[in-house]
Amino acid sequence: TLRCAKNHFGGNTSLLAKAYFERLSDFIVSTPVTYVGHFDLIMKFNEKTPIFDESDPVYRESALKAVRKILAEKPGMLFEVNTGAMYRKGNKAPYPSKFILDEIKKLGGRVTLTSDAHNTESLDFGYEVAEKLISDCGFDKVYNLNGNIFT
Repeated sequence: TLRCAKNHFGGNTSLLAKAYFERLSDFIVSTPVTYVGHFDLIMKFNEKTPIFDESDPVYRESALKAVRKILAEKPGMLFEVNTGAMYRKGNKAPYPSKFILDEIKKLGGRVTLTSDAHNTESLDFGYEVAEKLISDCGFDKVYNLNGNIFT
């Protein structure tokens, strides 16, 4: 990530984040995807080796602008809350971050909860933390995949 920022964004990780969120939202609104997984994936490794400053206004506005664009074009879009980095990387929280989930809730988006399990031991790892985060953001329903639809 730092090499990408250096080679393409003059070392500015905020500009890298802005480009990431712009391209992500462009892709989501221009394709027939039915849910958004790994929304702020670029933060996955940030807890142990900080690269992005989540309080940086450019970072925050880039993420929120992407959420707004997605939900304006695809109302009610489903976003994944992912605990995989909690299990595999030892992160303390799932992603996306709370400020992003707050915006998703405010704009009528929906959430699903996954562990991004790569083994049976991680099937529901971190769910208590994620469920509290989801609840703290005001969501009263978590959608689950049943066959081909989320209910």
